[in-house]
Amino acid sequence: MQYKLSICIPTYNRANYIKDLLESITRQITPNIKDEVEICVSDNASEDNTKEIVESFKNIHPYITYFRRNKNMGADNNYLKAEEIARGKYVWLMSSDDILLPDAISTALKYIQKYKDIGIFAVNTIMFDPALRAAVKQNRDITDLIYTNSGEIIKKLGAWFGYISGFIFQKHLWDEFAKYKRFIGSAYSLTYIYYEIIKKGAALLKIATPLVGYRSSNDSFLQDGNYPRIKLDIVGYNDISAFVFGKHSKEHFQINASVVKYHVFNHILIAILSDSANLKYRIKVFALCFKYYKFYPYFWIKDLPLIITPSFILRFARFIYRKTFKRKQFIKNDNNN
Repeated sequence: MQYKLSICIPTYNRANYIKDLLESITRQITPNIKDEVEICVSDNASEDNTKEIVESFKNIHPYITYFRRNKNMGADNNYLKAEEIARGKYVWLMSSDDILLPDAISTALKYIQKYKDIGIFAVNTIMFDPALRAAVKQNRDITDLIYTNSGEIIKKLGAWFGYISGFIFQKHLWDEFAKYKRFIGSAYSLTYIYYEIIKKGAALLKIATPLVGYRSSNDSFLQDGNYPRIKLDIVGYNDISAFVFGKHSKEHFQINASVVKYHVFNHILIAILSDSANLKYRIKVFALCFKYYKFYPYFWIKDLPLIITPSFILRFARFIYRKTFKRKQFIKNDNNN
């Protein structure tokens, strides 16, 4: 039996979150679509009660497939395994601490049915607080956008292909490149596969409607520290984009420019505001960024000033922002409602 859509969840020690995700999915799989959608969970030998939670759902919902490893094989192998056990024509990888927003599955199925020539669908998101009680940020896309040119896709979305829950894709396109098992250990093997799919010429449709909710301040890769986390992004995106598109390609430059503008800036900001950016951290980050981004203007005009700014100044600026600009925006949105 082939499903239309496989929602694939790689997980490890996310018992505190995966119940929310499974509830958000199963409540949307109504009797009229239960033969069209499956859930695939790949458990990387979790040491908490993830197994018990998933099996409690599996006992009720027969469309759930649960695979559990005997030992942790790393994030990349878990991504690949979650997709490997899928039987759907389309696959939606899902981070186990995210949730599906109401009507996300029915919306996804409508797009799959209508746009059969699209290889990848990029989904819109809403950021919530860590407890999922309140929305914090939403990307305000007004209309759907279709990109058929690989260069345009990379220009618009190149640095976002590391977000697990952000894309729905045709399984056969993924399988063509997953078999090579490249960049295992980088935490961005999925990014490599997406880049190869795009390079081959797959069209992408960016869905304006938000389908996924994610938690702010819940980055599992931060458990190894702030410097290893920022290095993961810098080295991963640089090496993968250079391998796929070429070190001197426009795509490689655009991806690095986007990473240094958004990801690197945000990682540094988080480290400083959490009092984790001591002098040693700042020196190491400067050296790393200089090595990879010395020819990128955003490093000099955006990241470097942040690296050298004292923590108390940023905390004061955040306080003022929350008391004035953010409050004004909240009042404006409240009045509009």
